[in-house]
Amino acid sequence: MGISNSSNFIILSIFFLSLYTFYFSIAQLSSPTNKSTQLRKTAEKFQTIEIQEDENIIANIYYNSKYDNYSIIQSNSPDKEAIAYAVYNKSYQRTGWDYLAISSYEKNDSKYSDSNKAYAMGYIEGYLTHKSISQNFFNMIRNHTTDYIMPDNLRDFISKNIEYMTEKAEKNMDHDKYWEHVYYIYKQILGLYDGYIAAVGYDVTGFYEIFLLNSLTDLDDVSSYYSVNNTYDFEKMDIEEIREYTMSKSHCSALIKLAEDFSDIWFGHNTWYRYASMLRIFKEYHFVTKNGYEKSKTTAFPSYPGLLFSSDDFYVLDSNLLVMETTNTIYNDSLYDVLKPECVLTWLRQVLANRLASSSEDWPEIFKLENSGTYNNQFMILDLNKINLKKKEIPDKSLIILEQLPGYTDTTDVTEYLKNGYWPSYNAAFSEFLYNMTGVNEQIEQKPELVHDIDYNLCSRAQIFKREQKNIKSNKDFERMLRYNDFRNDNLSYNKAYLTIAARYDIDDTKHYCHGATDVKYVSIKELLEGKSLIHIIAGPSNDQQPTFSWSNTTCKPYDGGERNYEGMIDVWNKDWVEYKTQLFKIQKRDDESSDDDNTDGPEKQTDNNQTVIISLGVSCGVLFILLVVFIILYVKAKRNNGDISIPSKQLELIDK
Repeated sequence: MGISNSSNFIILSIFFLSLYTFYFSIAQLSSPTNKSTQLRKTAEKFQTIEIQEDENIIANIYYNSKYDNYSIIQSNSPDKEAIAYAVYNKSYQRTGWDYLAISSYEKNDSKYSDSNKAYAMGYIEGYLTHKSISQNFFNMIRNHTTDYIMPDNLRDFISKNIEYMTEKAEKNMDHDKYWEHVYYIYKQILGLYDGYIAAVGYDVTGFYEIFLLNSLTDLDDVSSYYSVNNTYDFEKMDIEEIREYTMSKSHCSALIKLAEDFSDIWFGHNTWYRYASMLRIFKEYHFVTKNGYEKSKTTAFPSYPGLLFSSDDFYVLDSNLLVMETTNTIYNDSLYDVLKPECVLTWLRQVLANRLASSSEDWPEIFKLENSGTYNNQFMILDLNKINLKKKEIPDKSLIILEQLPGYTDTTDVTEYLKNGYWPSYNAAFSEFLYNMTGVNEQIEQKPELVHDIDYNLCSRAQIFKREQKNIKSNKDFERMLRYNDFRNDNLSYNKAYLTIAARYDIDDTKHYCHGATDVKYVSIKELLEGKSLIHIIAGPSNDQQPTFSWSNTTCKPYDGGERNYEGMIDVWNKDWVEYKTQLFKIQKRDDESSDDDNTDGPEKQTDNNQTVIISLGVSCGVLFILLVVFIILYVKAKRNNGDISIPSKQLELIDK
């Protein structure tokens, strides 16, 4: 007996419903999202991610609102269902740098809050880089604590500072984007700490210690919170004591150089710091809020394990701003009387200004809010949106500097100096008002020989920059300038290994400290405006004219006492220059600048391709399966109606086709 039409309809309906359920289940089980969800539901379990030297890994972090927890899964590509992802290359032993790029997914705004995204970005960094964080903490914090226990007075300052910032942020974040982003930075560092703890399995440090690691450069100025013995009586200090103080407070040499024919501008910097800091990570962060009002969504910067900012400081922003600084050395302790924990520390304020400023004029106005009076610098902001090299146009306000002292800031347009050839920076305030307040004049008056160390116009670095800058014609020339240290032969160095562009205190005849210029990083504006997105970096003390530094062959000592700490570091610092190509963004190319287009696909595009392939395969398999089932139904129906198991010739032709 044949099958009725109603029976046919019911059977086919049930079949296709079952088929859809089956196909949907298979698709879900095979998707990365569902695998991650299953792992997340196991609460605190994480995939163990072992990272080998020179291995490039991609990891996604997922948030489960039901269990309010996070999970991290290694993958072949970023997963857009994740809250954020990281690309991490551990190449420190080979190049002197690890590389870390972290991006949140703004397309998931409906699923995740902005604070969740900020926290997740910190969490995945803390988890992936936990080993380097532990090493950096050991190397850098040991001389600031006793048995890793923070002094009560310093802990009290940090505690009050965090309380002030979080209370102000929670009160004002709904209507003030400044405080909203203070809150997100706080969530990111909290996530960094929690991710670190999740990776190591126990609390090696406390949250305050991680906050201290980020705030070291700020808290160096809060000397009264360390110890009463750290206050200085400059009038009673002899010239060598002043020089040691200057070494401890001076960080960096910087140069912005315009090519004579306007074909390029070089923007570069070297960091002067203790050699214990030479665990390096070059980072990129991409963070966008639901409102999307950030002027810079992505930033690239040289940094250190466990830090959310550069600390050198040197930034390339996708808003087409370039930012760097050198520290203003202060010889007037009374300026610090205004310090109080009710402020926003300098390291946070530079992150805020980077995110929220759209121009060289905006940046200082944002940064000077909530002046902490700590980590007092001369910031240089170069605005590429204003510059046209092809037309030889560098209008006013293309280069603006912001200088800070406790209780004071001053902003100056120094574009005219750049148009005349160059702008140098070397730990001395340019503003005459601020320069006089720092106490430099009094020190030189009492100890005239210090003119070579600290006088704005006559110090060795000012004179060497002035003499050598005219010889810069290429990238290589600029590299040599920022690595320059020929103190034995250069009469402007007076036979002192620190009176030069790239200091080497470790080989000085009298100082012999593990301290000096530890890197160089720079960009060519011509390259950036052509869309090449290259940042040139090199790690380690300068060895262009001097012997290569080696931990195993040096007898240098930390200037502040204690043991030499170089856990996890390279021994011999003979590394080459590296051209780092940004992974998450490119400086916006100018239509009127020449361009060699480079069409490399980033992680986002690779993810789109992978998802397209998965969807296409799934649809194809589903269609084929349906055709097969239709064939079987027709076969069974024909058999029941006719008692014939042969397949009709027309159906055979259809299948063959």
